[in-house]
Amino acid sequence: MVVDVGANVGQFARTIRSFGYAGDIVSFEPVSSTYRRLAVNADDDPHWYTVNCALGAAEGEATINISSNDSLSSSLLPMEDLHRDAFPGSGYVASEPVRVRRLDDVEVPALAADRVFLKVDAQGFEHEVVAGAEDLLGRTVGIQLELSLAPLYSGGWTFWDAMDWLRDQDFQPHHFVPGVVDRRTMQTLQVDVIGLRR
Repeated sequence: MVVDVGANVGQFARTIRSFGYAGDIVSFEPVSSTYRRLAVNADDDPHWYTVNCALGAAEGEATINISSNDSLSSSLLPMEDLHRDAFPGSGYVASEPVRVRRLDDVEVPALAADRVFLKVDAQGFEHEVVAGAEDLLGRTVGIQLELSLAPLYSGGWTFWDAMDWLRDQDFQPHHFVPGVVDRRTMQTLQVDVIGLRR
């Protein structure tokens, strides 16, 4: 079973479907307007479930900052100047209140699967997401984290802290997927790290 945290409108889910994955997917998206598009995209797939909430270490309420780039850079964290300077069309243009839940507390039957692949793309909030998923992590055989190589969100998880966490959780780095690049300097700013349980 695949958990898709930070689903946006379902790009990741559609990609793994195109690769032939036919199992359950549970996608989480906190921004209401983006979630509505996600729900429409998942509507004709009986094994694709969607949940409209943010995920974190504790239950509560928060304010999400909504970016101008189709909410791809929306975050619960403040955006750093480097992010705005490298991608001028990504700044925050609005905000809205969202419910924050612990992944372990979400009641979707598919989440009870014995073998889980967890993808987290939470714009700097990845550490909070996994902190609320202790039970699920015990059943997770693979993980994909979007990580910043330079500070893009204030207080966001650093690459090296995340790599230490992966080691402590017994995930072996398996593949690095290059992410966004600052075209002014050609510095890679983000990568996706895929880890598999040893």
